[in-house]
Amino acid sequence: MHAPSRVTTKQASFPLIAAAWALLALASAPTGAREAGADDVGRRVQTLFRDTCARCHRQASRRPHGAFDFAGDLARVASDPTLIVPGDAGASPLLERITRASIGDDPETGHDVGEEAHTLIRQWIEMGAPHPPEDLATSRPPAARRFGQFHPLIVHFPVALLIAALLAEGIALLFRRPGLHATARFCLALGTLGALSASLTGWLWADAGGQSAALHRWLGVATTAFAAATCLLSVMSLRADTRAARIAYRLALFATIALLVYTGNTGGTLVYGPDHHVPPW
Repeated sequence: MHAPSRVTTKQASFPLIAAAWALLALASAPTGAREAGADDVGRRVQTLFRDTCARCHRQASRRPHGAFDFAGDLARVASDPTLIVPGDAGASPLLERITRASIGDDPETGHDVGEEAHTLIRQWIEMGAPHPPEDLATSRPPAARRFGQFHPLIVHFPVALLIAALLAEGIALLFRRPGLHATARFCLALGTLGALSASLTGWLWADAGGQSAALHRWLGVATTAFAAATCLLSVMSLRADTRAARIAYRLALFATIALLVYTGNTGGTLVYGPDHHVPPW
């Protein structure tokens, strides 16, 4: 009878280490050089509005604040005379509201965005309130965008399947149900395929949504990489049948779910705002 091959702890943990290095490389990779001039200022203001203002002032928020519910649409903000007077920051009502909020005269008008952001918005208005000619979303081919719109539908399947894999593995250990180990591996394999599909559709659907959206996209890639590494570890633990391989597989599975939960939370914040965990009452 063929004896199972021995796998050392170092060998068993190699896929997880590789995934961790990939995550580190993605996190440290430059996001691209800034363009000089008006387009650069417009992109910086667009990022500011989407990362800061749109969290509360957006239609999708559970409790949108005020009438500024299109904060993420820079072109619409720039063309609204009740907010912006291009070329004249002093006459722009939006800057006046931000100023009043920053000094605490009227907290109902908004929140303090900080001196640096305040200066950037003033500069943007004085430059004529330019906005980028197109963003990542509008530059995608229409067919790719249509395929990417399946992201909200697809993304829930890997979330459920990967969590089910962890639950099945945990129940198999706690209640000594060895048959559930196979169930865990099955859910893990399907969840990894689902995570790959969700990452692909997310990139095709994504717009230029600023640092928060970029973080969510790269976290999705990292989650997929961790899930794939965990799949490899599950196969290695099954073939080697050693304690070291099984421990590495279970630790990787737990790390994948932890990363999955954090990634899902950043996605919820993008869609529903930072208060999406707060009860509506």
